[in-house]
Amino acid sequence: MIAPGSAGKTTFLASLALSCVTGRDFLGKKVWGGPRRAWIWNLEDDRDELLRAIQAGAMYYGIEKHHLGRRLS
Repeated sequence: MIAPGSAGKTTFLASLALSCVTGRDFLGKKVWGGPRRAWIWNLEDDRDELLRAIQAGAMYYGIEKHHLGRRLS
């Protein structure tokens, strides 16, 4: 994904990953076949910023650690 800085790329990708690993529709698209594995590769933000985005999304969508399993890398 390419966009200018502060456009919301990390927030969007965190939401997309959380949707995939939980199998829940957060972005208006059905996750076919249930929960999937997701790997986030982010070359713009550091690890702490990425973890904050994932934690914020998890809080917003009501996701607990056991919902993720070992599907998010």
